[in-house]
Formats: sequence, C-alpha cells, structure tokens
Amino acid sequence: SKKIEKLGNSVMIADPNETWLFENVSGHQYVAVKLVSDKVVVQPNITMIDVVDVNDTENVIASKNLVSLAEEKGFLVTDESGQINVAKTYGNTSRHKSSTRYWQGLHYFNPTAAANVDLSTMASTDTFALYMDSENKELTTYDVLRLLAYRGEGTKYDSNENSRTSAIGNANQTEVHVFETRANMPADLAILQWQGMADAEFTIYMPHYS
Repeated sequence: SKKIEKLGNSVMIADPNETWLFENVSGHQYVAVKLVSDKVVVQPNITMIDVVDVNDTENVIASKNLVSLAEEKGFLVTDESGQINVAKTYGNTSRHKSSTRYWQGLHYFNPTAAANVDLSTMASTDTFALYMDSENKELTTYDVLRLLAYRGEGTKYDSNENSRTSAIGNANQTEVHVFETRANMPADLAILQWQGMADAEFTIYMPHYS
C-alpha cells in the first residue's frame, strides 16, 4: 500500500535545561526534536513535527528507517531541500476534530494569528505549524492551567455553541496535569506537578512532587 496505517503517540520530555517533543509516527518509526525556548507548542493529538534534518543529532533524534521506509513505500514528502516533512509523510492529512483544538490553542495564545486560519478552507495536505508565538509574553502557570479548560468561547470555533467542534476543555478528560519546571530551584525541587483529578473546566489543581 502507498500509505502505512498507523497509530501515533506523542510525549514531551523535559528538565530545567531543555524540552523534547517525541512522536511515535508508525510502528517502529519515531522522531524527536529539541524545542526552542521562546515559542509555544500546542499538541492536540496531531502529528506536529514538520521538516527535520535527521542528520542534525544535536536537535533531532530519529529512527534508523524513518526516511528510507517512507521512500521505499512511496509516500515520502520532503521540502525543497530534500528534508523529510514528518507531518506530511506520516501524519493523518484529513481534517478531523483535533483541528479545532489546535485552532483554539492558537487563539488562546495568539488571537491575531488565529484570525487568519480558517479550517474549512484548508487543503487536505495542509499541516499546522509546530511553533506559535504568544501575544502575551509574560505567560504564567495559571494561564497554562486555564488553557486546558478552554473551549473557544466567543470565537468562530466556540464549542459551547457548536457541539460538532472538539474543545480543549472537554468532559473526556479523566484527569489533567501540568509540570512547572523552575530553573531557579535545586534539581530535586525544580519540577512541580499541578494535578487535577477531573476535567479542567471544573477541577481544583493541587501542587505536589511526583
């Protein structure tokens, strides 16, 4: 077949010095990128890593056959320089409910940029940018906690008004958590976990060390 059927998964791995986004894109194929420190990433169950240089071992970790498998099976997508675009190669290019969660996240951090994104007119081959700028340059832990409850209130993708949209804050959340990494603390105390044992719209977050 031209396209491999797969189930992907993502995880973020961080310490006070750096953060990596790891995506298992298909079976034994995976890629991880070191994230930059001055941007925001919203990951709503979509393959988000786009163009990578698999030879850049300082910032990219990739499975041995990430490129060769896709090339052999005929579904490799590259940019103009020949580097693999992971999202277009391995991602689900159909528009799905996770798209509205991405848009809500974009609007939460950057309403100006969100105003220029219309999901209904996007081509099936379009992918979302991994990084976004935040208009609020002084984001707090509270801002991030409230993101998990956001439903696009008052926007064109308001999940309170349109039940066909999938909200970031929804009743399918069994629990929610945020890891706050504090660079000015000793290593043993640097990471504080804010834990909520219900959906984010109604939960109470408790700080603790896990």
